Amino acid sequence: MNKIKNSSQGFTLLELLVVVLIIGILAAIALPQYRKAKIKAQTRQLILSLKAVKEAQHRFYLLNNRYTDSFSDLDVELSGYSGKDCSDFSSWGPKDCLSNNYSVLFLNGSSNCFALFNTGKYLYSGFMIFKSGKIRCYDAGANKLCTEIFDCNLYDSSGNYNYYYNCPNL
Repeated sequence: MNKIKNSSQGFTLLELLVVVLIIGILAAIALPQYRKAKIKAQTRQLILSLKAVKEAQHRFYLLNNRYTDSFSDLDVELSGYSGKDCSDFSSWGPKDCLSNNYSVLFLNGSSNCFALFNTGKYLYSGFMIFKSGKIRCYDAGANKLCTEIFDCNLYDSSGNYNYYYNCPNL
C-alpha cells in the first residue's frame, strides 16, 4: 500500500491574512506618529533658522540703529533657503523672504521675525519671534499646528482665522 503523505510546508490563507492585518494595524498606528515627528523636526529647524535671523537682526540694529528689511544686509547664512517671490504672503507685509521646500522666512523691517510653513497640512501656520526673544505659534484657520503638534495654549485670537499661541515646549 502506497500512502501519500501530505507534508506541505506553506502557510494557510488564514495565516497570511492575519499577518497582513497585523502589519496594516501597525502601519496605521505608526504613520501618524511618523508624520508628527517629521513636522516636529522641520519645526525645530525652522525655529533655529528664525533665531539665527533674529540674532542677525539684533546685530544689524546695534551697528545701524535700525532694523533691515533685506536678508542680504544680515550676516547670517541659512543653508537650504533661497530667494522667493513674497507676493503670495503680502498680507503679512514682508519686504524680503527666503524659502525652502517646506517653509518661508520673512523680514519686514521690524524687530519681529516670521516663519510660515508653505506646504502641506499646516500651510500658513508658523512662528513669530519678538524683540524680547519670545516665540509664539501662529495658526491660520483650522490648521492646528500649535495645538496638535506642540500642545500650545491660546494667547490671542484676532479675527475668525488668526490664532496666536504660547508654547511652553518651544
